[in-house]
Amino acid sequence: MLEQIATVKILGLAGYAFLFFALVRSRLPLSLRIHFGLYLLGLGLWQFTSVMVTITTVPSKAVFWYNLQFCGLCLQSIIFLPFTRAFLQLKRQRVMAVISYVMCAATMSIGLLGVATTEVIPGKAGYYIPAIGMTVYFVTVVAYFFWGVGVYNLVSALRREPLALQRSRIAYMLVGAAAVMVGSPRTSRRCSRIPWTTSAR
Repeated sequence: MLEQIATVKILGLAGYAFLFFALVRSRLPLSLRIHFGLYLLGLGLWQFTSVMVTITTVPSKAVFWYNLQFCGLCLQSIIFLPFTRAFLQLKRQRVMAVISYVMCAATMSIGLLGVATTEVIPGKAGYYIPAIGMTVYFVTVVAYFFWGVGVYNLVSALRREPLALQRSRIAYMLVGAAAVMVGSPRTSRRCSRIPWTTSAR
């Protein structure tokens, strides 16, 4: 069971690596390449740590990988706002973009400092599930807020865009963004049947 789950996650990680390689070789504007690269980095970090959590049998190592996974979640969701600005070449929301950079650094530091989770509990799927506190729930709300603003940018642009090709690109991005944000927590519930649990301490 765990081997199958890990294989699927590794295939997803390989897909992100391929996209990153293609991005490096592309001729897209520098700002777009930087922001898309950071977005892919967040996705890749999330996927890689998800693989490590699946195969880890030591609780302390599971805590380490879950904290890094939290960093990936913060990066991919918060950086999504400035990424959409670069993709759509928006001139507005400059202040919001600056705030997103600051919040991204601040929230990722929670994971890097090992504050996101300090303990794990055995899950029904055979690997550990993190116990988290209210701070992480608050940060998750912040992360989803910036992701939501990015989605709003794409939806607004899609409604105004007259070119069919650009409309298709925006639609693909919307579908991909929704699949990533909705799929990650559902994967955890499907594999463990236990969501991230608030610590009893």
